[in-house]
Amino acid sequence: MVDLHFADDKDKKRYRCNVCPKLTQERNKCQEPGYQNVRKMKVDPIGGEYTFCPGKATWNHTIAQVFVDCRVALEAGIFPSEGGLNDQYEMFSDVFYDFMDSWKHRSYARVMKDSGQMASGFIEMIFKAIAGKSGKGIMR
Repeated sequence: MVDLHFADDKDKKRYRCNVCPKLTQERNKCQEPGYQNVRKMKVDPIGGEYTFCPGKATWNHTIAQVFVDCRVALEAGIFPSEGGLNDQYEMFSDVFYDFMDSWKHRSYARVMKDSGQMASGFIEMIFKAIAGKSGKGIMR
Protein backbone atom coordinates (compact mmCIF):
# COMPACT_ATOMS: atom_id res chain seq x y z
CA MET A 1 0.00 0.00 0.00
CA VAL A 2 2.99 2.30 0.44
CA ASP A 3 3.81 2.00 -3.26
CA LEU A 4 0.20 2.80 -4.19
CA HIS A 5 0.23 5.81 -1.88
CA PHE A 6 3.29 7.35 -3.55
CA ALA A 7 2.59 6.32 -7.15
CA ASP A 8 1.66 8.88 -9.79
CA ASP A 9 -2.02 9.04 -10.71
CA LYS A 10 -1.47 7.22 -14.01
CA ASP A 11 0.22 4.33 -12.18
CA LYS A 12 -2.43 4.24 -9.43
CA LYS A 13 -5.19 4.07 -12.03
CA ARG A 14 -3.98 0.65 -13.22
CA TYR A 15 -4.71 -0.78 -9.76
CA ARG A 16 -8.20 0.61 -9.17
CA CYS A 17 -10.32 -2.51 -9.04
CA ASN A 18 -13.57 -0.72 -9.87
CA VAL A 19 -12.26 0.21 -13.36
CA CYS A 20 -10.13 -2.86 -14.02
CA PRO A 21 -11.42 -5.02 -16.91
CA LYS A 22 -12.82 -8.44 -15.93
CA LEU A 23 -10.33 -10.18 -18.23
CA THR A 24 -7.42 -8.53 -16.38
CA GLN A 25 -8.93 -9.48 -13.02
CA GLU A 26 -9.21 -13.09 -14.17
CA ARG A 27 -5.61 -13.12 -15.45
CA ASN A 28 -4.43 -11.65 -12.11
CA LYS A 29 -6.52 -14.18 -10.14
CA CYS A 30 -8.07 -11.36 -8.15
CA GLN A 31 -11.10 -13.36 -6.99
CA GLU A 32 -9.02 -16.31 -5.81
CA PRO A 33 -8.02 -16.41 -2.15
CA GLY A 34 -4.49 -15.54 -1.18
CA TYR A 35 -1.86 -13.31 -2.67
CA GLN A 36 -0.22 -15.37 -5.42
CA ASN A 37 -0.20 -14.55 -9.12
CA VAL A 38 1.37 -16.14 -12.14
CA ARG A 39 3.64 -13.16 -12.70
CA LYS A 40 5.23 -10.44 -10.60
CA MET A 41 3.80 -6.93 -10.66
CA LYS A 42 5.20 -3.49 -9.85
CA VAL A 43 3.20 -0.35 -9.21
CA ASP A 44 5.94 1.80 -10.73
CA PRO A 45 9.69 1.57 -11.44
CA ILE A 46 10.61 2.53 -7.86
CA GLY A 47 8.26 0.14 -6.08
CA GLY A 48 8.72 -3.41 -4.96
CA GLU A 49 7.64 -6.56 -6.79
CA TYR A 50 4.42 -8.27 -5.77
CA THR A 51 3.11 -11.76 -6.43
CA PHE A 52 -0.42 -10.32 -6.57
CA CYS A 53 -2.13 -7.23 -7.90
CA PRO A 54 -1.33 -4.45 -5.38
CA GLY A 55 -4.92 -3.20 -5.67
CA LYS A 56 -6.07 -6.42 -4.00
CA ALA A 57 -4.34 -5.37 -0.77
CA THR A 58 -6.81 -2.48 -0.47
CA TRP A 59 -9.69 -4.96 -0.10
CA ASN A 60 -8.34 -6.41 3.12
CA HIS A 61 -9.47 -4.39 6.13
CA THR A 62 -6.71 -5.84 8.31
CA ILE A 63 -4.01 -4.75 5.87
CA ALA A 64 -5.61 -1.30 5.56
CA GLN A 65 -5.69 -0.95 9.36
CA VAL A 66 -2.04 -1.98 9.71
CA PHE A 67 -1.14 0.60 7.05
CA VAL A 68 -2.98 3.33 9.00
CA ASP A 69 -1.44 2.24 12.31
CA CYS A 70 2.06 2.24 10.79
CA ARG A 71 1.52 5.71 9.33
CA VAL A 72 0.32 7.11 12.63
CA ALA A 73 3.24 5.49 14.46
CA LEU A 74 5.75 6.84 11.97
CA GLU A 75 4.33 10.35 11.64
CA ALA A 76 3.08 10.97 15.19
CA GLY A 77 5.14 8.50 17.20
CA ILE A 78 2.01 6.88 18.63
CA PHE A 79 1.77 3.09 18.66
CA PRO A 80 -1.66 1.43 18.41
CA SER A 81 -1.40 0.16 22.02
CA GLU A 82 0.48 1.19 25.13
CA GLY A 83 4.06 0.04 25.45
CA GLY A 84 6.90 -0.54 23.05
CA LEU A 85 7.05 -2.29 19.71
CA ASN A 86 7.06 -5.75 21.31
CA ASP A 87 3.79 -4.88 23.10
CA GLN A 88 1.89 -4.22 19.85
CA TYR A 89 -0.24 -6.69 17.94
CA GLU A 90 1.77 -9.24 15.97
CA MET A 91 1.14 -8.05 12.41
CA PHE A 92 2.05 -4.47 13.31
CA SER A 93 5.26 -5.55 15.04
CA ASP A 94 6.17 -7.78 12.08
CA VAL A 95 5.85 -5.06 9.43
CA PHE A 96 6.60 -1.76 11.16
CA TYR A 97 10.35 -1.60 10.44
CA ASP A 98 9.84 -2.64 6.81
CA PHE A 99 7.05 -0.06 6.53
CA MET A 100 9.35 2.65 7.90
CA ASP A 101 12.11 1.78 5.44
CA SER A 102 9.73 1.67 2.51
CA TRP A 103 7.96 4.91 3.49
CA LYS A 104 11.22 6.82 3.92
CA HIS A 105 12.62 5.46 0.66
CA ARG A 106 9.49 6.47 -1.24
CA SER A 107 9.35 9.88 0.48
CA TYR A 108 12.96 10.58 -0.48
CA ALA A 109 12.36 9.45 -4.07
CA ARG A 110 9.33 11.75 -4.30
CA VAL A 111 11.32 14.74 -3.01
CA MET A 112 14.11 14.05 -5.50
CA LYS A 113 11.64 13.74 -8.38
CA ASP A 114 9.77 16.91 -7.39
CA SER A 115 13.04 18.82 -6.92
CA GLY A 116 14.26 17.74 -10.35
CA GLN A 117 11.03 18.84 -11.99
CA MET A 118 11.10 22.16 -10.17
CA ALA A 119 14.74 22.81 -11.10
CA SER A 120 14.05 21.92 -14.73
CA GLY A 121 11.11 24.33 -14.83
CA PHE A 122 13.17 27.05 -13.17
CA ILE A 123 16.01 26.69 -15.67
CA GLU A 124 13.56 26.77 -18.57
CA MET A 125 12.01 29.94 -17.13
CA ILE A 126 15.45 31.60 -16.89
CA PHE A 127 16.27 30.72 -20.51
CA LYS A 128 12.94 32.15 -21.67
CA ALA A 129 13.54 35.34 -19.67
CA ILE A 130 17.03 35.77 -21.13
CA ALA A 131 15.77 35.08 -24.64
CA GLY A 132 12.92 37.56 -24.14
CA LYS A 133 15.22 40.38 -22.92
CA SER A 134 17.65 40.10 -25.81
CA GLY A 135 14.90 39.67 -28.36
CA LYS A 136 16.77 36.71 -29.75
CA GLY A 137 17.07 33.09 -28.89
CA ILE A 138 20.05 31.96 -26.83
CA MET A 139 21.36 29.76 -29.61
CA ARG A 140 21.54 30.64 -33.29
